Parts: sequence; C-alpha cells; structure tokens
Amino acid sequence: MEIIGSNRYTSQMKKQNKVKPTERQVKAVNLILAGKKPTVAMREAGFSPKTSKAPSQKLVASRGVQEYLKKFDKATRQKFGMNLGDKLVDVYTNGLSATKLTGKDAIEHDDFPTQYLFANKLSEFLGWTKSIETPSQNNSQYNFFNITSQERSDFNQKLKKFIKENYS
Repeated sequence: MEIIGSNRYTSQMKKQNKVKPTERQVKAVNLILAGKKPTVAMREAGFSPKTSKAPSQKLVASRGVQEYLKKFDKATRQKFGMNLGDKLVDVYTNGLSATKLTGKDAIEHDDFPTQYLFANKLSEFLGWTKSIETPSQNNSQYNFFNITSQERSDFNQKLKKFIKENYS
C-alpha cells in the first residue's frame, strides 16, 4: 500500500508535473542570453508580434521557461558555488567597476566604455530607462519615394561607374 506522503509517491508526481520548455521558448531565451533584445529574440524565435511585446509576462513567467532557467541555476551553483541571481549581481557589480591595463607598463585604469555598457544594461533591466532599437536591430527598410525602373537603372549604372573609377 502506497502512503501519500512517501518519497516514492512525491518523486513520481514531480516527474509527471515537470513542464518542458518549447523549442520557441528555448530559442528565445538563448537569443536573449546572446544579447538580443527580448522582443526581437521572441520574434526571431517565432512568437507573434503581440506576444513579443510582453516578454516578461508571456515568456519569462511561463512554466517551461522557469524550468529551463532552473537548469541555469543548477549549473551556476555547481560551477560558481552561488545561485544564478547572486552570480548575475556579481557579474554586474564587477562590470560597473571594470578596469583595463593600458600602456607598456600595464597600468590599471577604469574601463569607462565597459562600465557604461553594464550601467545601461542594468538601467534597462531595472526599468529606469528604455532601450532604443535601431533600424539595424529590427532589420526594417522603408522606401518613402517611388522611382521608375529606368531611374533605378540609371542610378545603378552611375554608381557602378563611380565605384570603378574611385575604388578599382
């Protein structure tokens, strides 16, 4: 007879209730970890534009992503001896005080560009500032004028001639 509170029963229930992340969720999280903006990462992973506008509610809060992030937490504990949150705090505080060696004597100085990047990322994360997505990040192209195919052909010929004359 199985007792409800036994370890055998609870371990079986845990296995049955375990939720796995979808391929899209894994791809989106990996793209975010690689440096993409969450909305851009979600779009590239195949989420709809509407869903992509709310990454914290639609992606991070999902059970599948939470299970996926637990793997990172476990790996961080094994490798660094601290949980994922503490490691992130450690990395950001080190980034905010980043230094670099300069000159032939390798004198240590503040690395202001790196400190600036960490400060911006932390500020965005805390919601103090909003990130500005540049056109190159969302790969959009807009043509606000109409030209005929003849005008385009003439322009391309002139451009080819210019390149050949100045860069060959």
